[in-house]
Amino acid sequence: MRADARRNQERIIAATLECFAEGGATGIVDIANRAGVGAGSIYRSFGSRSKLVETVYRHALAGLVSEANLLATTSTPDHAVESWLRSFITNYRAKRGMLQDLSAIFAHDPDLQTSSREQARAALSVVLSAAQQAGTVRQDVVAADLLSLVHGVIGSSAHGSDRDTLLVDVIMRGIRTTEPASRISAP
Repeated sequence: MRADARRNQERIIAATLECFAEGGATGIVDIANRAGVGAGSIYRSFGSRSKLVETVYRHALAGLVSEANLLATTSTPDHAVESWLRSFITNYRAKRGMLQDLSAIFAHDPDLQTSSREQARAALSVVLSAAQQAGTVRQDVVAADLLSLVHGVIGSSAHGSDRDTLLVDVIMRGIRTTEPASRISAP
């Protein structure tokens, strides 16, 4: 792919994520305008709105996988788990506007949904097992448990980041074996 075509594709993906995150207009023309390209560029690059949404979804999932690997090497183990859970929630909320499109895509390709769940579970397992090996997170917790809890946070309402922060804090307090020193308040 030519460098200018790659840059256009990256701008289209970023613009699509922004449009869906804002919950506003998500038509091809709106996305093209935001990306600074013509609608024809989107169709040439992706073929259809459905393929664009699928590409953006796969791109976001790959970002979560990369983030887990990065956090595992750059953060303290329990902080890596907490950071990844927060990113997962933020990522999911940003894609809320895509849910109708994604439902149709998953109905047509159920393996994509199954594969995506497994990739998310595997990414979370990277940071979770590091925290368990460090002894900072309970041994009896598995990635699927945490994803269920986080989906509960996401599905509980359309509340904002303050409530999400509180609920992730509650989850982390429940799975940590010890309270981080920075969070322990003096009597």
